Amino acid sequence: MCVEEGTVAGGRHANVLKGRLDGRDVAVKAYRHYMHCFDHDQVRMRCQKETHAHNLLSHRNIVPLVGVYSTQEHPLSLVFDILAEHQDLIAYLRDKPYATKVQLLAEIARGLHHMHAMGVVHGNLERANIVVESDCTPRITGLGSAFVQSPQVNWPEVPPELTRCSAPELVNPGRFGLPRAQITKQSDVYSFGVLAYEVLAGDCVFPHLRADIAAIYAMSSGTRPPRPHDPELSNRFWDMINKCWANEPSERIPIAEVVSALEIELEEARAKLSP
Repeated sequence: MCVEEGTVAGGRHANVLKGRLDGRDVAVKAYRHYMHCFDHDQVRMRCQKETHAHNLLSHRNIVPLVGVYSTQEHPLSLVFDILAEHQDLIAYLRDKPYATKVQLLAEIARGLHHMHAMGVVHGNLERANIVVESDCTPRITGLGSAFVQSPQVNWPEVPPELTRCSAPELVNPGRFGLPRAQITKQSDVYSFGVLAYEVLAGDCVFPHLRADIAAIYAMSSGTRPPRPHDPELSNRFWDMINKCWANEPSERIPIAEVVSALEIELEEARAKLSP
């Protein structure tokens, strides 16, 4: 395999490079190498968790894993059978029709539903972990924080990373009577609700709060942004978002209900486009 120099995209723990394998373009997620033993062990565990999670999954809306790649320069790398055309979901959808926005959200929800059905919790669902192919197919990536419900593997618990999409119980678990922050299917649904809002609003939650931590604590305290000014946004869809990002985990709807609601919304949005 040939890996080109230069980073296509970057995250908190890895850089994405362009590669060429068997005549096709691939994405090489190269985890950064840390000299400190603790940091290196953490990164190695993230790589192993991501590999294990992908081996359980097979869905058109989840980035497919080809295998593991290791060189002296990039000792911990994963190869994915996709080189995304669009790295920023929100920027890509900003000027797209309402029906297209709903379609991509429905596909992302289907991918997340497959993950939950297979016992995988994403743990870090956000705009940075959604890529869009040239045919407008969204795919979920970034499973380094995933939790896999498996009796065969017992991964050490690592505190989840906080983003604007993080559920309140991950920010302040004690307020919910929890001994520690633990990602769950309910926290994934919360994150999806925030992601859906961002797609409809064309921006992150509370964009006037430039520091992520300020927005994170605003959301965790129960404050929510106002309804986006989109005349096509139905009351049903907005109600679904509110059920997704409910402060109490037990009040959030399962991802299967999200999929059903979005399929109805998509059908009606397409009907309005018909002559």
